Amino acid sequence: DFDNSYKTMDTAYMESVWWALKQMWDKELIYEGRKVLMYCTRCETPLSKAEVAMDNSYKMDTDEAVKVKFKLKPGQKIGDWTTDDNAYILAWTTTPWTLPSNLALAVGEDIEYKIFKQGEENLISAKGEGVKISGKNLVGLEYEPLYEIPAVKNSGKKTHYIAAADFVTTEDGTGIVHIAPMYGEDDYNLGLKLGLPMIPLLDPSGHFTEDAPEFIRGQYWKKSNKLVMEELQSRGLLFASEKHTHSYPHCHRCETPLIYNALSSWFINIQKVKNRLKELNEKINWVPEHLKHGRFLNIVEGAPDWNISRNRYWASPLPIWKCVGSIKYKISNLKSGENYCGNQVLVGSLEELKKHTKKSGNRYFVMRHGEGEHNIGNVINFSLKSSQKYPLTETGKKQVLESIKKIKIGRIDLIFYSDFLRTKETAFLVAEKFGLKDENMIVDKRLRELDAVFFDGKNSSDYENYFSNKIEEFSKASPDGENLNDLKSRVGDFLYEIDKKFKDKNILIVSHAGPIWMMFSVSGGLNEKESINLKDMARKNNGNNEVIKTGEIKELPFVPLPHDKNFTLDLHKPYIDKVELVCDKCGGQMKRTPEVLDGWFESGAMPFAEYHYPFENKKEFEKRFPGDFVAEYIAQTRTWFYYMHAIAAILFGDVSFKNVVSTGTILAEDGSKMSKSKGNYTDPLVNLDKFGADALRYYLMASPVMQGEDVRFSDNDLKEARNKVINILWNTFKFFDLYKKDYDGKTDALESENVLDRWIITKLNELIKFVTENLEAYDTVKAVRPIEGFANDFSTWYVRRSRERVKGGDEKDKQYALATLRFVLLEIAKLIAPVMPFLAEAIYKGAGGKKESVHMENWTLQILNPKFQIQNIIEDMEEVRSIVSLGLEARAKANIKVRQPLASLKIKNQESRIMNNEDLKQLIKDELNIKDVLFDDKISEDMELDTDITPELKEKGGLREFVRAVQDMRKKANLKPDQKISLQIETDSAGEKFLQKFEQELIAQTGVKELYFGKTEKGEEVKIDETVFQVNLSI
Repeated sequence: DFDNSYKTMDTAYMESVWWALKQMWDKELIYEGRKVLMYCTRCETPLSKAEVAMDNSYKMDTDEAVKVKFKLKPGQKIGDWTTDDNAYILAWTTTPWTLPSNLALAVGEDIEYKIFKQGEENLISAKGEGVKISGKNLVGLEYEPLYEIPAVKNSGKKTHYIAAADFVTTEDGTGIVHIAPMYGEDDYNLGLKLGLPMIPLLDPSGHFTEDAPEFIRGQYWKKSNKLVMEELQSRGLLFASEKHTHSYPHCHRCETPLIYNALSSWFINIQKVKNRLKELNEKINWVPEHLKHGRFLNIVEGAPDWNISRNRYWASPLPIWKCVGSIKYKISNLKSGENYCGNQVLVGSLEELKKHTKKSGNRYFVMRHGEGEHNIGNVINFSLKSSQKYPLTETGKKQVLESIKKIKIGRIDLIFYSDFLRTKETAFLVAEKFGLKDENMIVDKRLRELDAVFFDGKNSSDYENYFSNKIEEFSKASPDGENLNDLKSRVGDFLYEIDKKFKDKNILIVSHAGPIWMMFSVSGGLNEKESINLKDMARKNNGNNEVIKTGEIKELPFVPLPHDKNFTLDLHKPYIDKVELVCDKCGGQMKRTPEVLDGWFESGAMPFAEYHYPFENKKEFEKRFPGDFVAEYIAQTRTWFYYMHAIAAILFGDVSFKNVVSTGTILAEDGSKMSKSKGNYTDPLVNLDKFGADALRYYLMASPVMQGEDVRFSDNDLKEARNKVINILWNTFKFFDLYKKDYDGKTDALESENVLDRWIITKLNELIKFVTENLEAYDTVKAVRPIEGFANDFSTWYVRRSRERVKGGDEKDKQYALATLRFVLLEIAKLIAPVMPFLAEAIYKGAGGKKESVHMENWTLQILNPKFQIQNIIEDMEEVRSIVSLGLEARAKANIKVRQPLASLKIKNQESRIMNNEDLKQLIKDELNIKDVLFDDKISEDMELDTDITPELKEKGGLREFVRAVQDMRKKANLKPDQKISLQIETDSAGEKFLQKFEQELIAQTGVKELYFGKTEKGEEVKIDETVFQVNLSI
């Protein structure tokens, strides 16, 4: 729905996001702090934990893992041993580039270390053999810095000693961890505990600064690993190095390897609301269910405070301003030596932004000239020269004077006016009444009419007809002039210029309807649609074609706003930072914090921000919130689902959605990721053309992908979905379609006594209940899969057993069969509509659905009342079908075709309810082509088929063979069921005698109107036992 779509970059959406942040600010949940975060040096921004945890963020990287020698200062005691000038402690790291930032080493107090000798050197490590010492003996030892960093030395803080830490292990490396507080989470926390100085050596782009050792200044961090290793090697401090392959995080946007970086960022305190998030999770129905107390709950329980700030350019600016002070403002109530108060403001709306914006103190009034001569004749006057022909009328002068009386301005300090005759006359009439001198009267060409001289002297309708719609007026210029955006730009320049130039003045602007309309547009920061709406609303309110009547005065509520080149409100960078805000505590200048907002906050705000809540559409939002249902890929449990949940819990104390379906990943058939370059999947458009959209929808909705599991997409499985569901349902409809003209239109399927009708409707009723129950639970897999079984039952049992009823001579039974077919088709169309909408629509329309579309039908909850149902009908029919299946197996073993009638079938089960049900026994007889069904507990097997074929039975079998052959001929000739045929048959006397004996049955079953015996040169050969028939079919 492109017309009603929402965009997170729209001003209305952004204002709702600002409102949400303001609510959290007021609840003291937003704070600024320094934390170690994953940082992308290409994007120059930190990332949230959820962004780093996204799919494909982690990749296998091979880096150099090094063991570095840190020289212990001599004369220090380690148990009974004293360090000499050759004592070293070995630390292991996979990030050699961080070694210039080393400020401490960490050991485990309870870890056993060894002192071992290598050449003249004494080395300490948790690995290898040597003199055993406890980690406690190492704590407090000092060592020489690998690199002298002046900023560290000048900090005056103690550095380069060994400390105890509980995160140290012996799993990798030496059991000694090198600590660079700015570039590791554990490092940073330990650094805070120890009071180490926080000295960054990288700039925002990941290059070493002037504070770094000279040999790596200006180098990129990733390329510095080799340089650092070579430098340490040259000094004999590189003990060992080896390739180390590990899973490493990369930026999800640009795939740059990330680093840990201690940064100042803005956070939402999730810890304060975490319990509420867990409580509200209990209200959500999760599909698959295990996510509720599994993955999602784990995400909530382990969630850190939410880093919401990003150091990017294009995104929603973080609406936080800090007082920075300025000589432009009078500073008061400050401590000696300070020039700012440190006040911080989070702006939560456009009105609040206006409230804090630095204002000139000016009041602006706009006045449209009084009625001119051109107004009387509805003539356009866009030319300065021809304006001399159109002075104010007497009525126009009166309008001006009356307006002056009504408006309560008090005083006017300045009048700006257009140099057209009528505006000049109007301005001087006002000046005379207010006693203004000439120096207070300023003409400005920017206040002129629209520059479109092409239309000068023409009727206003000529101008309107020049454009295909109102919006086009803003972009399409007249052949020799401006469009409305040009006009808006010049009056916008005028307003912003005089607002900067003058202070605390009452200013009257005398202009024309068009420029004044655009001034109101500039003041509101309106876009094209909003400007048109403003004019339409004014027309509705004052009954005039313009925003302002001739001679009318209105106050213009102008406050500088962040705007683009067309003076349309734009809260993005760079416009937002051009607006000056004033501190309401000390009067100093406020400056916006430079960061932008995490895009996931905007995504999580969708449920209310799309409505521009709470600024409009409050009732609409409150009616629709929380959402009934949301569906997305399973990885959204840690992103979109989580962020919507967190924001809704904080703002509304409720869930954001009641039900959620998490889907898995669609993989290639071999289980690999689908790849265009590998070509390991069929183009979806090809499959859609080949199998249809409904087959694809059914296949996926019935697959484990709808339960958060991965599915290997198979074209063959898609084909099977088409064949086993779509085609079967369509073929059953086509059967009804052949005979629907015979339906009387009034027979009610629910009044049928036929066991087949009652069985299929009972099955349908059970299916509707099952599908409804599982759709209500949002489990599409459970809901959808039984449709295939029902389609098979409907086609291969009900329709096949009802063919003869539809064709036969029992009119009443025929009508019930047709009514049941139609009823089931209409109900199944409604049932499959969410899954197979196109098939559903075609069946519904074809079967005679009454509404415009199946998708406008009400959902059926239940179709049967207890009176209709036959007890155990479904179980009994299953037994019938089981008996039939065994009977067909027995025929196959005896090599007797089904078309050959047999005398009887004996059944051993004496408890079967079928024994006394003639309708069900008749189904068995018809399906197995037997004369009788008997129950005999004396037979040795569960079932016994009488395979003795009498001459009479043989003849009946021969008739069926002949009928089948004729039906095949009809099919080849593409004949409809009601088309009658003539048969000319050439055979011997025995064959003729045989067909004459069964002539009436043959005519009834094959639609024969005339039967001839005689020689024929055309036709097909039909052989029954030893008798040959040459059959020629004609219409």
